[in-house]
Amino acid sequence: MNQFRMKQVSVILVLVLLSGCFHSNVLERTSISVAVGYDKIGEGKIQTSSVLYGSTSKEGKESSHVISVEGETSKGARLKLNQKLGYKVVSGQIRFIAYEGELARDGILSIVDTLSRDPSYGDMMYLSVTEKPVRDILAYKYPNISNVGTYLGRLIAHNIQDSWVPSCTLHEFRNDFYSVGKEAALPIVERTGKEVNIKGLALFRRDIMVGKIEPEEAVYLKLLMNRENPESIEVKMQKDGMAKYVKNVHHPFETIKTAISNIGSKSSIKLVSQDNLQFDVHIRLNVELQEISEDYDFTEEGAVEQLETELGKQMSVDLLKMLNHLQRLKSDAVGFGEVYRSSVRNSRLTKDLWQDMFPKAKFNTSVSVNLIRTGTIE
Repeated sequence: MNQFRMKQVSVILVLVLLSGCFHSNVLERTSISVAVGYDKIGEGKIQTSSVLYGSTSKEGKESSHVISVEGETSKGARLKLNQKLGYKVVSGQIRFIAYEGELARDGILSIVDTLSRDPSYGDMMYLSVTEKPVRDILAYKYPNISNVGTYLGRLIAHNIQDSWVPSCTLHEFRNDFYSVGKEAALPIVERTGKEVNIKGLALFRRDIMVGKIEPEEAVYLKLLMNRENPESIEVKMQKDGMAKYVKNVHHPFETIKTAISNIGSKSSIKLVSQDNLQFDVHIRLNVELQEISEDYDFTEEGAVEQLETELGKQMSVDLLKMLNHLQRLKSDAVGFGEVYRSSVRNSRLTKDLWQDMFPKAKFNTSVSVNLIRTGTIE
């Protein structure tokens, strides 16, 4: 047999072997899952709710329906899910996964680990927590949302890109869980009437939810991560040094409220004392003013500089408040432990050791604000 013939035979054998290993899913014979929720319904039992993609109407609107099953494990629930449907459930399009709060407070590693081991699930699914049963959110018929599963995935993606929600994929949760010096934070999703939104962040210690922070605090956590920057930040300051720049005062006021647009920010964390466990935490912001609650006279000499100073001072206080909240919960969602481990040679840091050390850390916080535009017309 000549060399050319041998090559032909080899190629044919490879194609036969590859085709034997390939599992196809015919679209008409599958149920496509786009979101999954897990609720605790008893000791050792969970309810799994899956949002299944439906056909598209003539008006171009998507449709969906929700199937719920009970089981002792997420894998067992998936088997029961297939038993209730005429077609095999395909998980490759899932973008949103939610865990009910009681389940999250017990620990979600077993479910997360099952998802990560299954090749039909992707690493880029968004994880979240709900305070009420997940099924109530997924099964509700929203008048303005045709497919709640795809909508929730887009909702979280949008808030990660432009708002105060940090990235929360399956891959990132696992990285934070196995990291010695960092804990995970996941968005809390809720239904309010006919709408669904994100109301805060759930903080974890290992895989157990130990508390939460509000959006006003979460924005500082996002700023410290040096990833996607939150677009807008609200700051409420005491009038103190700014009162003389306020004109046309028609009512008594003690505070001045502002909304600023974040044009660009950068943060730095530095270990300055190993023995006393002290960190310098600094954030630099370029912003433009969107709104201010009082009639502030920007034309006065020193008015802009005073506003920058007061913004930086108040934001430094708010930043420290957020860090102290994390310490009380023993949840290092920022990653100070990673800074410590990379700064101290042969630190031999463990997760248990850092959980004891983190609440005792001291933080020197400072925020520098550069007001690029005030929005006033001169």
